[in-house]
Amino acid sequence: MLATSFLAGLFDVVVAIGGYLVAPAVTVAVIVVLHEAAHAIVGRLVGFRILSIELGKGPVWCAFWLGSALVTWSRWPDHGLVRVVASSGCLFRTRSILFFLAGPLANVAFAVGIWSLAGTLRETTDPKMAFLVPTVVIAWAMAVVGFLPVRMSRQPEYVADVVQVWRTLRTNAAAITAWLEAARRFAEHHDFWRAFLRGRVEEASQLAEAGIAAHPEDWAWPANGTLVAFVRGDTDRLVALQASFEAGAAAAVERMDRQSKGKPSRNEAALRRQIVTWPRVNRAFFLVHEGTPAALAEALRLTEGPATHGPTRSAEHVARSRTRGLVLLHMGKVGEGIRELRAAIASSEPYWLRALGAAYLAYGYALQGDERAARRYVRMSKRLHRESPLLPARLRLVDEALQRAQRATGRAPSPAIR
Repeated sequence: MLATSFLAGLFDVVVAIGGYLVAPAVTVAVIVVLHEAAHAIVGRLVGFRILSIELGKGPVWCAFWLGSALVTWSRWPDHGLVRVVASSGCLFRTRSILFFLAGPLANVAFAVGIWSLAGTLRETTDPKMAFLVPTVVIAWAMAVVGFLPVRMSRQPEYVADVVQVWRTLRTNAAAITAWLEAARRFAEHHDFWRAFLRGRVEEASQLAEAGIAAHPEDWAWPANGTLVAFVRGDTDRLVALQASFEAGAAAAVERMDRQSKGKPSRNEAALRRQIVTWPRVNRAFFLVHEGTPAALAEALRLTEGPATHGPTRSAEHVARSRTRGLVLLHMGKVGEGIRELRAAIASSEPYWLRALGAAYLAYGYALQGDERAARRYVRMSKRLHRESPLLPARLRLVDEALQRAQRATGRAPSPAIR
């Protein structure tokens, strides 16, 4: 009996300590979800179109479509972002203020609710209720922080809601008109990517061609079109669009250099690096699939650059590293390729690119004959983006590599990858 009582007491203590350790992380995640959900719901009610809901930072764990909105969940859910567009300027300031205030008010509502719950349980002596203490503290802390002009990320779009409210109040009619035009163009690109990433290649092709015709100065539309042409196997169209993409990007860089007065800002410098790197990585990706020694050598040259490490690497560094890893795999330098790909997949990037990187890693391990690791990364790739039109061809290569490795070692063939 004494031993039983001691074990029961020890269990209660362990649960209480666990509550103190786990409750903060769970509380922050719940508040972030409620905060961004409030933004999305109020945004929809006031007539905004919800394009995406991003939860957390770091490598994306999962992604799914909620109607026309893309929802992504990343490793560290300590903040979020809801991207919206407005179709008209009617009551724009009022609607925007309601949208921005929805999140902080949701924080306050959660804090009040958890405080009330703690009040009803304050008489209990159950140690398992100890988790309510850090939960209440964190809830009120985030409720206060929600109304402070603090930055939760180094990315420029992650701006405190109260700052957005202040900017909205100071926005004039000309700025609203310019924002609506930029939002309309952003929504057009979003519609293309929604169709392409959901495997609707014909719809994506029509949207890409319409975008190229309507916005000849926008070099991103030819870039979008190259992926559609690649999936459809239209080599001539692919070559023409890649040339247009490179010319448009070069012209954009020249304009930025002319308009830059003195030393460019950090954001301007980052944008310039992306514009320079993106066409090179795009061309390298297509060259890999030609498979000739000359094409692979050119692809390797295009992906050269300074070495960078860590999960906070810029988007262009991650893209270059991922594509370079694929090049090295096709050149037979499997160990080097896997190292590059593992560095890329540990970084932050869009979910469909991370899914592609996982498929590349599966191919690398398949070349080494490591079926277990190959299938693990295949599952990861499918979990992240099962609908990807770029995935089937890559999975066929993984399957073929595994079969070759099995034949070379005399092992019985395993089930094909589906």
